[in-house]
This record gives sequence, C-alpha cells and structure tokens, in this order.
Amino acid sequence: MADERPTWLPTLRSSDLVRRVAVVDRLKLCLLVLVVLASGLGLLALAAFVVLTNKVALVITLAIVGTVIFWLSRRGLAEARRTNAGR
Repeated sequence: MADERPTWLPTLRSSDLVRRVAVVDRLKLCLLVLVVLASGLGLLALAAFVVLTNKVALVITLAIVGTVIFWLSRRGLAEARRTNAGR
C-alpha cells in the first residue's frame, strides 16, 4: 500500500512529454516570428515617417531598429534550425 501513487498525482507518459515539448517549441517559434513581423511593420512606419519629415535623427533610429530586426531574424532562424535538427 505504501508504494502506491496517490490518484491526484498526475502521471506523465513519455509521448505526452514529447508532444508538449514540441508544442512549446512551436509556440516559441511563432512568437519569435510575430515579434520580427511586428518589428518589420514598425520599421516600415518609421521609413514612411522619415520620408515625410526627412530628419537625420529618424534615419539613425531607422538604422538601429533595422539592426535589431536583423539580429532577431537571425536568432529566429538559428532557433528554427536547432528545432528542426532535433526531430
């Protein structure tokens, strides 16, 4: 009797764990893609603002935001490659 598990304690099968890990990996990748897309839209809005106002400070800001988007997209691609390599 002492070796029995309580019925309220959930048991996790290995297939359930693998499926949950795969879902979490997909969610992380989707979230990263959404962040890159949102950053791209922000970059596009900044570009339109630069065209309308033609200020040097906005061009510098645009370059910084572009660099951040480039870094995020490279990181996302590396994460996707690691995820696909693990399958």
